[in-house]
Amino acid sequence: MQDWQLESQIIEKLSSHHVRHSGVELRLDRISKLLQALGSPDQSFKSVHIVGTSGKGSTAAFLSSILSHAGYLVGMHLSPHVVSIGERSQINGSLASLQDLYEICLATEKKFQDFQSSFFENSLALALCYFKQKQCDWAILEAGVGGRFDATNAIDSEALVLTTVGLDHTELLGDTLEEIADDKSDAIKSGQVVTSGWLQKKMQQLVNVKCQKLGSQVYHLGQQVQYQIADDQSFSVQTPLNEYEGLKTAMLGDFQIRNAVCAISVAEQLGIVLKPELLKKSLIQVTLPARMECLLRHPIVILDGAHNPDKVRASFQTLHHYNYQKLIVVMALKAGKNTDALLQEALQAADVAIFTEFAPKGLWQCQSASTLQRLAQQAFPKLTIYEEPRVKHAINLAFKQATDSDLILFCGSMYFASDVKSLWKKQSPIQTLP
Repeated sequence: MQDWQLESQIIEKLSSHHVRHSGVELRLDRISKLLQALGSPDQSFKSVHIVGTSGKGSTAAFLSSILSHAGYLVGMHLSPHVVSIGERSQINGSLASLQDLYEICLATEKKFQDFQSSFFENSLALALCYFKQKQCDWAILEAGVGGRFDATNAIDSEALVLTTVGLDHTELLGDTLEEIADDKSDAIKSGQVVTSGWLQKKMQQLVNVKCQKLGSQVYHLGQQVQYQIADDQSFSVQTPLNEYEGLKTAMLGDFQIRNAVCAISVAEQLGIVLKPELLKKSLIQVTLPARMECLLRHPIVILDGAHNPDKVRASFQTLHHYNYQKLIVVMALKAGKNTDALLQEALQAADVAIFTEFAPKGLWQCQSASTLQRLAQQAFPKLTIYEEPRVKHAINLAFKQATDSDLILFCGSMYFASDVKSLWKKQSPIQTLP
């Protein structure tokens, strides 16, 4: 079979046996029983759990690169995928073989059917089986939603990274930062080493209390782990054991540097020897699709999966690294998001806004472009605003509005980013799409 056929078959087998519910059903017993039935693949390697509102994927990628440059074979499970299902089961930064994943699916499909497990649970189990098959030393596991009942929390990891805490998935995790932090910090397990990138004092104290109760050691950014960022975006890190200087990341933004510092901290806590030159090389090589990804230079085209107010704010703070005349924002938002706050963050610096709609993704539905246009016009009456529900036509409209000195930013949802990336992959430059 060709790759697209393998991909289609894998997704179908991961999706087809789950009993649909009206919303996301968070629980641990089903994934625990599934993994046991599959021979406990998660016990074949050591693992690190990455939990947070934002920055999980980047932190996982930095840590994977650090460990692989230190000589280890490292699996990495990310979600959601942007273009290929293979993104969810990477080894040393390379996407999984679709043929290998398909063959594992064939061997495990009956188990998926027996437990009626969800797509996320099945894709996690598939990744763990793949990592076991390839004899990985480590697995880096990005949580999906929250911490307490996320499927990744069924795995006993040696270390935990708490990247950020913000208002997202409030319908599942709670309406306040305190409730969300409580849920995410429930991923802390007895005896783990914990790195926390949480900067809020109340949240730090919450982590301290839980770690003390469980006998886990915590390292907070800004306390036990210090870092400084220079004007050229190079940075230095001071940990309880070492100091590292002249570090850089290929991904722009102070928030990406914080993610890299978290990865350095946890690697050191795990006893990994970090040689300065290899560490520099490991960080600068990390890139991820739809994380402030530059697709084109004239005009500048940036693709970012920012989907909550904190992420959108961080993305816009990063735009100062580019020189441009006019900012054109193209957005699609998942239904149920904090739309008013997202629009405030995304449109205050925009010259043109275009609202569109990503294709339905299982339980996740897109907010209508007409609703977003109406809300945006109320909040920003002087802004030039367009509504174009079809993504392909919204992309073409953005290019018609742009000159070579302008910047086009696609943001608002990873699912939207997936649609844009898929179209871009099929035909570029994008403005030639029919």
